[in-house]
Amino acid sequence: MRLLTKVDQPAIERLCGQQPEYNIFFLANLDQLSSQRDLVRYWGQFDEADHLVGVMMRYHVLWYVYDTPHTNLAAFAQRIKLESQGSIIVNDNVRFAPGLVPLLRGYRVELDIAARLRQSCREHLARPALPCTATQGESRTSTSIALPTR
Repeated sequence: MRLLTKVDQPAIERLCGQQPEYNIFFLANLDQLSSQRDLVRYWGQFDEADHLVGVMMRYHVLWYVYDTPHTNLAAFAQRIKLESQGSIIVNDNVRFAPGLVPLLRGYRVELDIAARLRQSCREHLARPALPCTATQGESRTSTSIALPTR
């Protein structure tokens, strides 16, 4: 794993561009790769053929990861521990592993708002479905879900 630079931007765009709807924050901050400021930093993991297989971005105190089946999340968690001061806020949206939070035991970890919403949706969808009832004249084509508040 290494700190990524402007030279790595095409590889980040290729990897994160596979699912731009999940990676809009990664992609929107790529202009910071050439910045000397410490606000945004990207780290990457590469396979034996030097292809980017995982990328992690720190935006101030927020941490975001985009993984593949070959990403070593423990290495990303170690970097988070080394770089963090105080609490850690993560977007635990990893796709191929249980997540970063279990790897950050002993640290004060919070999920960012997007991760909390995903978690709430998963919990909501895991509940038994309620029967759909509609009175005459109501449309059954649109559905709204009220998520629980915490």
